[in-house]
Amino acid sequence: QVTESILTTLEPGAILDQVANSLADLIGYDNLSIETLDRATGLLRPLTAKGIHVAEFMEPWLPGEEGLATWVVAHNEPALVQDEGSDPRVHQFRKAEVVDGSLICVPLRGREGATGVLTLERIGRDRRYSEEEFELVQLFAAQVSIAFQNAEAHRAVEIRAQTDVLTGLLNHGTFQDWLSTSVAA
Repeated sequence: QVTESILTTLEPGAILDQVANSLADLIGYDNLSIETLDRATGLLRPLTAKGIHVAEFMEPWLPGEEGLATWVVAHNEPALVQDEGSDPRVHQFRKAEVVDGSLICVPLRGREGATGVLTLERIGRDRRYSEEEFELVQLFAAQVSIAFQNAEAHRAVEIRAQTDVLTGLLNHGTFQDWLSTSVAA
């Protein structure tokens, strides 16, 4: 049901909400973050975050800044970190104290490799992620990747249907709809 729900949604915001809610029910987390790779800058861009450190997870990455998420994207490999404090790839937040916890960070993949990351965190020494949970999150991330690709393809088709191929301007029908809506407002 979760897979069907995610794969039949074409709105990126709704996909993000479904992912966060489903993972909360299936795996559990204290923090969740989904970031996409901006190909032009090479930086990860936060799309959504849930949990107790939302503000920190939503901070944009600085040029040259490295962490587990950047490592996962660069290597296109998932990572299970049982002890955040002992893994040098883990980026502790700029303003926060060192967190003792466990992380799962998996790539979101597209046709050209990693397009982003899904990160889950549990805080506390006694709340480590298991190998089974790690495998489940990897499967889940694969479904999320497909859902994002579907949403992107759908949006591209919508844009082509609404614009003139040569000029890139709204086509006649779309312009008339826009004009009617604007006049009515």
